[in-house]
Amino acid sequence: EPSYDEIRKMAYKIIESGNLRNIKYPLGVPFITGIKEFIFGRKDSTPNGKSIHYQYAYKTLPEAFFNNPKQFFNFLDTQGTNYLKSLLFKLQDSKENKQENLNHQEIEYFKVSLSNNIIGIVKLPKPSNSPEAYYVATVIDKDNSNKNRYFTFEKMGLSTESDNEEAIFCELTPEGRMNYGVGIRGEPHQEDFLNIITDVLNGKIKAKIKTDKSTI
Repeated sequence: EPSYDEIRKMAYKIIESGNLRNIKYPLGVPFITGIKEFIFGRKDSTPNGKSIHYQYAYKTLPEAFFNNPKQFFNFLDTQGTNYLKSLLFKLQDSKENKQENLNHQEIEYFKVSLSNNIIGIVKLPKPSNSPEAYYVATVIDKDNSNKNRYFTFEKMGLSTESDNEEAIFCELTPEGRMNYGVGIRGEPHQEDFLNIITDVLNGKIKAKIKTDKSTI
C-alpha cells in the first residue's frame, strides 16, 4: 500500500497529466491534500503561512509591477537589482515582519526580448517551502498594454524533508492565480523557466486551474 507522501505525489502527477481516469482506487485524505497543495501550494510554517520570501514574490513584486508596468521596467533598466533590493528592504523593515530576512545578495535579474514582449526574469534565493518561488518574471507587450503578465516558477508542495527539487509554473493576475500544470523535476534553471514562458506566450500551453486572489 502506498505511503502518505507517495499518494500526495500521485495527486500531482495525475493533475499534471490532466487524466483523472488514472485514479484507480480511493486514496482518501492524502490524495485530497495533494490536490490542495498542487492548486494552492503548501502552507509555510511562518505566521499566517506567509514568509518574507512568499510575500516578496507574491505581494511586493506583483503589486509594484501591475501598479505601473512601464515604470517598473524603467526602474529595472536604470537601477537593476538595486531596485529589487530596495523593495525587499522596505518589506523587511515593515513593522509587521519580524521574520528572518532574505539574502538580498542572491537576487539576480535578467532581461530578455522575445518578439513584441520584454521579459524581466528575477532569480530569488532558494525557496524552503511551497509555494515560494525559484524565479518570477514580469512581461510587457510593447504593442498592447493590456497584456502585461506576471509568472512564477514555484517550489512544488512535496515534503520539506526531501532534497528533491521540483518546480511548477503559475501566473498571477490582479484577479487571482493560474496553475499551468507544467514544470520540471530536478533543480530549475532560468532556461527552463524561459522555455515555458515562451510556450505560454505563443499559446502552446494553457492554464489548467484558476483560483481567485483570496488564495494568494
